[in-house]
Order: sequence, then C-alpha cells, then structure tokens
Amino acid sequence: MVATVLAGAVANADDTRPAVSGNTTPDSASAAIARAEHAMSAARDAGNVWLETPSLVRRARDAHAGGHYARAIELADRAQIQAGAALNQALVGRARYFLRTRDDIDPVTRKAVIGLLRINAGAEAVAVFGRQGYRP
Repeated sequence: MVATVLAGAVANADDTRPAVSGNTTPDSASAAIARAEHAMSAARDAGNVWLETPSLVRRARDAHAGGHYARAIELADRAQIQAGAALNQALVGRARYFLRTRDDIDPVTRKAVIGLLRINAGAEAVAVFGRQGYRP
C-alpha cells in the first residue's frame, strides 16, 4: 500500500506547480481550483496536508462562486504550492526514515539519496530508491 501511494505521489509530484497565466475567466479559475484539489489529494495520499491548504481551496471556491475569479486563482495557486510542499515534506520524511531503518542500501544509492535530501528533493530521492529496486 505504501509503495502504491509513493509511486502515485512521485508520479504526481511535478503536477503540483501552479500554472502561470494572466487569464481570469471562470474557466481559468475553475482549472486553478481543480489543480489545487489534485495537488491536495496527492499530499493527502502521501499522508501530509498542511492545515491552511483545505481552507485556501474552500476560499477559492467561494471567491469563484462570488465572481471574483482573480482572487480564486490567487487562492488556488497558494493552495497548490502548499500542497506541493506538503507532498515533498512527506516524501523527504519517508526517504529519511528508509535510510535510517535499512542496512542493505548500496553505498552509491545511499550517497545519491543523501545528496537529494540535502536539497530537500523528496520525490527525486524516492525515485532513486525505486530505480535501484528498493521499496521505501
């Protein structure tokens, strides 16, 4: 189960960046909210949603319903960024735990993962384990 969640989280890790756009139509606001919800879902699947993120998504939906599309996009983008950071935080934590609890990790993989963790790159660290056949 954990491997499945991690695989999905790693696959979606790059999808958590907000789209850059000056478009403030109802459709663009809806798309921003959908991206934020998707990113929050990936963070939730990884077991880590920050406290403010669901509130930001709710406020973005309310702003959209009130016709304040630019505000809705702003709030949704903030939620999406927070969800991406929460997902990375969860993946960094899992990779660090895996490093501490396993003695059979080859030295090259261990060094690569430690280097990635130094730059706080959780998805990449978990992906290195996966490419080497480990299941964190």
